[in-house]
Order: sequence, then structure tokens, then C-alpha cells
Amino acid sequence: MSETIYLVSAGSYSDYGVLALYDNHSDAHAFMTYWNVHGHDEEARIETYPLNPYRERVKRNLPMWMVTMTRTGDSDVMQANPAEEKIQVMFEPSETYDKQRRLRIFLAAKDEWHAAKIANERRAQLIANGGWNETHNE
Repeated sequence: MSETIYLVSAGSYSDYGVLALYDNHSDAHAFMTYWNVHGHDEEARIETYPLNPYRERVKRNLPMWMVTMTRTGDSDVMQANPAEEKIQVMFEPSETYDKQRRLRIFLAAKDEWHAAKIANERRAQLIANGGWNETHNE
């Protein structure tokens, strides 16, 4: 079975709709072509999504953490309460910068040490790739 779902959709905003789902690109493409040839108002397109992308994370039931880190690696780590922080439970890290230009990441991790390690690896990537936001002044 395919590890990807092929979603055929049309429209945008309030007119957006899912027309069909397929487990292979050729069937999705055939349906999209059929839809578009028969003159519907909105042109269909194919969107691809991984199948069961977060299955293992959900099984592990990892808590959410908020890590605030400076460019030099100084950090504060606290367990995040999604309701209090007004964030959705996320499975991929979410990054922002605060007023002091510190990186703030919400992420899932086993414990405080693991959360700091993940954030520090991301900090190193950002610095190496020139992606650390030095000019952010909210």
C-alpha cells in the first residue's frame, strides 16, 4: 500500500472542497483530468499527504515543551500547557522569536533534557544555515 494519499481538490477558501482520495498518483491524475475536461467551474488539482505521519508520536504520547534559547545556547525549558499557551498540540516543532530575539520553540519531547537537546540542534542548524533571525523586533 502507498505511504502517500493523493487528494483531488478544487476551489479556494469557502469554495474549497475535496473531490476524491486515491492511493496512487495515476488514478488521482485520471480523475483530475476527467474533472477538468468536463468543464467544472473550479479547476481540480492534486495535493499529496503522507499516510499516518504521526502514528508513532501519538503512540508515545510525548508531552509538549516550550524552550526559549539565545543564539549562544542559554535556555529556559518548561513543560507547556497547550490550553494556557493558546497553542494547538503540534507534532512538528513550532518556532518564533521573542522581543529579545530569543528562539522560542514548542515541541514534543520525553523530558526537559530531551526538549533542550532538540532545541539546541535546531539552533545550531539555524546558525549554520544563516537562518537565525537577528533583525526580528516585534
